Amino acid sequence: MTINFVKRAARGTAKARAGRVWEKKVRSQRLLLKKLKEMKKIDTKTFNRFYALIKGNAFPDKRSLLLHLDEEGIKVNDEELKQINDYIKSQYR
Repeated sequence: MTINFVKRAARGTAKARAGRVWEKKVRSQRLLLKKLKEMKKIDTKTFNRFYALIKGNAFPDKRSLLLHLDEEGIKVNDEELKQINDYIKSQYR
């Protein structure tokens, strides 16, 4: 009786890719939350609550996080959002 060991056909980075996508998403959401706190749009209690939700993967993207914040009564206008997005993009370069 012989046992054949077969190597996996997938590349070594195949499983790591999903983790990197999650990291990038979470980092951008956390930076958004951080900037809102610096702009005094949210207080520490709200920051901590939303930070935990982000860590728990509650939001699929930044837009849904902003919609959730809007439901809580935290308004972010287009000009502030553009400023925050420029800051986030500068962090990745």
